[in-house]
Amino acid sequence: MVSAADSERYPGLKIDDLACLWVEGEEGHFIIRLPNSADKVKQIIRALSASAKDAKSFRQLEKNYMAKKPVDPGGEPQIPPWFAKAGYATGLLTLLFFMALVVAGISGHEVPENTRMLVVFVISLGLALASSFIGGNAAAKGSLPFPFVKERPMAFTVGGGIAVFVVALLIGYYVYAKT
Repeated sequence: MVSAADSERYPGLKIDDLACLWVEGEEGHFIIRLPNSADKVKQIIRALSASAKDAKSFRQLEKNYMAKKPVDPGGEPQIPPWFAKAGYATGLLTLLFFMALVVAGISGHEVPENTRMLVVFVISLGLALASSFIGGNAAAKGSLPFPFVKERPMAFTVGGGIAVFVVALLIGYYVYAKT
């Protein structure tokens, strides 16, 4: 309820906190922001109930609940710290592979025409993994044309690492493998 924000009844409640669960006791209150997923809301309610069972005071309830952290405030799972390192390592390996191809090409060792698609595949996969691990977002939308059909009945959307993989694969095919 938007009228509850900044009201006397709910001091400190901001519009940005909505939708939320206002947990109040004699010692004060705390706010739990609710995610858009019903399953994650259930996780929050279960964690709050379990925290209440073990608590001797309101502040202990808050402390117990905050220690559980069933869902982060945005409702999204937190990204492990090793993901960025894995992304940088994958990106570095892809870059080194690409640089090795350039050095081999300069020294007269061309990639055989029948294996160019494998090179495109490896570079696309490396770019997709790196972009997924680093946490970047990318999206590709399109439709599949059929001969003799005016409308395009099949459309697709891909996001994240899959989008990077598809786009890099298509560009690599048309720019490098097909030529």
